[in-house]
Amino acid sequence: EAAISQVHAIATVHGLQGEDANEAVCLGESARSICISVSSLAQRPVLFHIEHEDNSYQPMQIDSIEAVPVALVLNELILNAVKHSPDDGTPLTVSLSTDGTNALLVVRNALATTPNFNIDTGDGLGTGLRLVRSLLPDKGSQLEYELNTEHFMLTRLKLTHPVVMAARQNESD
Repeated sequence: EAAISQVHAIATVHGLQGEDANEAVCLGESARSICISVSSLAQRPVLFHIEHEDNSYQPMQIDSIEAVPVALVLNELILNAVKHSPDDGTPLTVSLSTDGTNALLVVRNALATTPNFNIDTGDGLGTGLRLVRSLLPDKGSQLEYELNTEHFMLTRLKLTHPVVMAARQNESD
């Protein structure tokens, strides 16, 4: 399932880029497509929404060099969250907020068991999170995990320049 999902993530990027490899990949479209793909593959709901889409949301595009690594990171984070959520739990949610300079993706999922890992040191990481750690761009990305008081895992992926930038006027997200 993980390999199939990774191929879908890469295909999503290339489908969104079209025939021109330098064509911009919109972060919102890419994240939405990956959520749909993971949901279909896992047969579990993955709800995607854009924060403040009606008023303050500003579309962002992913740097063409980082499009595939970012898609694979998103895919792994979402797939990992599905895998570690209880089957009958609250649906996993992925939210995107942007301000024209920064983008924040938050994956929120219930947990079947309390995790024991450290993304910074690599301690306790499974294959998926080791892949995430290796694919994260050195500049322009930050990944954080938090277990909130309601026992939900919040995975925050913050993307900044040079990984993302404001979408050009003639492109939509």
